[in-house]
Amino acid sequence: MKLIQMVVLCVSLSLPVSAWAVVQLQLPEKVSIVAINGKNVSVEDRAEFPDGLNQIAIRYVAELGRKFDSERVYSDTFVLLFRAQNTSLIMQIPEITKKQQLIKFNSKPDILILISNGTELDVQISKLNKEGFQLTRDYAKELIVFNQTGMPAAVTMGSHFNQVGQNQPLSVGVSEKILSVEERMAERMLRYWYQQADANTRERFKVWIKQ
Repeated sequence: MKLIQMVVLCVSLSLPVSAWAVVQLQLPEKVSIVAINGKNVSVEDRAEFPDGLNQIAIRYVAELGRKFDSERVYSDTFVLLFRAQNTSLIMQIPEITKKQQLIKFNSKPDILILISNGTELDVQISKLNKEGFQLTRDYAKELIVFNQTGMPAAVTMGSHFNQVGQNQPLSVGVSEKILSVEERMAERMLRYWYQQADANTRERFKVWIKQ
């Protein structure tokens, strides 16, 4: 790891532990996030968000038909609004393999988000309807309009996302930061041991950083 990158990591660790509090969300295999907190993204597998209120838009990619003669079909897009603090979450959606299952899902989406202890997180879910035929969708623009509708998953007046990175997710799937696997592992280890340390050890660590 280059010296300057190590310095940046060490300085960042001098921040209060609360600055690193994040919400991690594990996604089902065929689900992708297309927007996070009003920003267009393309995320599969895993995402991380700041603590507090978060809004995501997702869709399911169904493979309908037999294994060697299947058709990939996208579900409608749904907006999820939830609030969580420094925890790991798992999204659960029943597998869709038949057209009738997809129709039912689009009509009444069976989407659960579970906290790490197995309890169900309170999530507001609304469909993000599109107007007419669209080759591509600008979810960020659509969400601006959607959030003025008063739908359950809309961000109402007075609500706001945590101002971390100007409403950007901390990381989405493979991090957008230009870090190698080894660098990311080192960063995580540094964070972990800093959080495990007592107050005196943290102070000594901060002094060492400044040297």
